[in-house]
Order: sequence, then C-alpha cells, then structure tokens
Amino acid sequence: IMPSLVGSEMCIRDSTCAPCCMQSPDVRGQFGVPPLQMAGWANAAEAAEAMLVNGAPPDPCDERLRTPCHAAAASDSSEALEVLISCGADIEVRSTC
Repeated sequence: IMPSLVGSEMCIRDSTCAPCCMQSPDVRGQFGVPPLQMAGWANAAEAAEAMLVNGAPPDPCDERLRTPCHAAAASDSSEALEVLISCGADIEVRSTC
C-alpha cells in the first residue's frame, strides 16, 4: 500500500500507532476510509489486531456501508479477515454495494 493512499493513517503497516486515533469510529483517512478498513484491505493483520486490542470498533463503515471484513474479503486478505472475525467483527453486516 502506498503512503499516499493512507493519508494520516500511515500507521496501518506499523502496529505501534497511537491507540487514541483508532478508537473513534469517526476517524477517517485521506479517502474517507476507516483505518481498520484499510488494514483489512492491505492484509495488515498485526495492525488490525493492534487497533482492535486498543479499542477500535470492529465494524466501522465507509460511505457505502463497507466494513473492514468486506475490504479484507474483497482483497483476499485472509490473515486480516481471520483477525477481524476472531476479534468480534460481524460477518453478517450488509453493504450497499
């Protein structure tokens, strides 16, 4: 993933990011995508786990109601999807896509 795609969420590849920025479902990256969703898309399982352990909500939606699980599944990010599910993400949430 290129840093320009992540904006202020460059921490997706670095699981040491500040927990406070991951706890709010209102936090969005450069393209309006929650950091946890970008981690799912990028198969950044360690970063996803760090966000979830530090209090990030497991199912933040983007403007089309896509969740981190949707992003992980769409990009064949099996490790991230496994982490999301094991940390309580709802696999029954439907998007508007």
